[in-house]
Amino acid sequence: MGTAGLTFIFTALTFNFWGLPEVGFQVLSPLRVERREALCEQLKKAAWDIVFLQEVWLAKDREALKKCGYPHSIDKDSARLPLDSGLLTLSRWPLEQAQRLTYSQPTNDLLSLDGEGIARKSAIIARVLPPNGPAFWAAETHLISVYDEKNDTYLLRRRQQLQAFVFWAKQRAGKEALVIGGDFNIALHQPLWKEMKEMLNNFSTAPENEDSCTICPPNPLHEVNEGKPDHLFISTPGVAEKGAVVLDKPFEVDKEDVPLSDHYGWETRFTLP
Repeated sequence: MGTAGLTFIFTALTFNFWGLPEVGFQVLSPLRVERREALCEQLKKAAWDIVFLQEVWLAKDREALKKCGYPHSIDKDSARLPLDSGLLTLSRWPLEQAQRLTYSQPTNDLLSLDGEGIARKSAIIARVLPPNGPAFWAAETHLISVYDEKNDTYLLRRRQQLQAFVFWAKQRAGKEALVIGGDFNIALHQPLWKEMKEMLNNFSTAPENEDSCTICPPNPLHEVNEGKPDHLFISTPGVAEKGAVVLDKPFEVDKEDVPLSDHYGWETRFTLP
């Protein structure tokens, strides 16, 4: 973070934590606590100014990650619900006007199979107040998942969520710069990518975006490259200067290499005049 001449420079991260709770004796995302602790260590030593996290489903995980070097956060989830939005934004700088948008829930026979009716897919936003730079807005979302690319049951609903998110976030940011990120469940090879770029025609994303993946080998949880559904954008006059895949190195548990998540992280360095 900092300034170069009249340019304000900062860095954002988006990362899907894959923090599913246990259901009875079924462990849906193994070694969740160990992975959370390893992520916390990464957050404490990293240079990210804004961190967008998804799938931090459990209140105890959200509370733990708020203590990893970031004094400010947006957490609009209800601790009374087994699953809510799973969204958590961390910030080095003060935040104000934090709000949440909750998307309408699907109603079909797949709910008991894929869990989308339990999770409340949403978006959160706040105005960020850097002490040595211009105020801007930061918004993140997690859109409904893709379960079968050949028969994408939720394509229409994902499009509706995307449209609602973009309109809502732009409306709140007004004329100030807006950074948006999250797990859009829209990879560059999928139909909605072109539509998303058109909706965000006054936004930029890092040039490295086109050649990167966040769901792919060598992550042992994936046998094939499933693309990059995790994105970061900034509205004009901001510029997305450089992006990179991060949080892609495993850590060790009982002498075994363990990935931090089923996703890699994606970071972008932004500039604002």
